[in-house]
Amino acid sequence: MRWLWVLDYARRRGLKVPQELSIVGFDDIRYSRHMEPALTTISQPMANLGRETVRLLLEILRDGTMKPASVTLPHELVIRASTAAPSLRR
Repeated sequence: MRWLWVLDYARRRGLKVPQELSIVGFDDIRYSRHMEPALTTISQPMANLGRETVRLLLEILRDGTMKPASVTLPHELVIRASTAAPSLRR
């Protein structure tokens, strides 16, 4: 939950989220939607991630010659209040 530290640091520095700084988290933990501002985050299918990890591990244990595999599971960007379009002024 390092994004909490970032949000706290931004507030102590007087930065407005998301007007001056956008913050994005990962894993869509339950707290992210209840924060102020609610955190934009990447949501992953955690149950599928666990199943796929176990499946790959069992394959490796059964066949010691199996090479590591890369698996991409569906994921989603959940846009909430902690992000905004960049400001055009400099």
